[in-house]
Amino acid sequence: MICYDWRFPEASRTLALKGADLIVCPSNLVTNVWQNSLSTRALENNVYIAVANRIGNETRNGETLHFNGDSRIYNYKGNVLAKAGPDDERVIIAEIEPAKTRNKSFNEFNDIIKDRRPEMYEL
Repeated sequence: MICYDWRFPEASRTLALKGADLIVCPSNLVTNVWQNSLSTRALENNVYIAVANRIGNETRNGETLHFNGDSRIYNYKGNVLAKAGPDDERVIIAEIEPAKTRNKSFNEFNDIIKDRRPEMYEL
């Protein structure tokens, strides 16, 4: 995904349906809500998500944008594995276990892929 794609749940769901274990999202994010959304995207799709977010300020057409950093790597349960600060220009790393993302069942009765009913929400 790229930047603003995090706002659309179908972007990460499509990648999960295609077999992604890890979704990477390079970004220029200026909001303060993306952290919760991307944690949710990881959880709802049982995938790892890595967000590399820009830091600093940029002035465009008289408006100054503040890029809020906080780059993160989430595990498939939506928990933060690694995090940079709001002004950190650094590499963050985390060990992942891709095989754990491939079983989409979270108990013996529920599977987040097999239990979908797309016929109920077709356009």
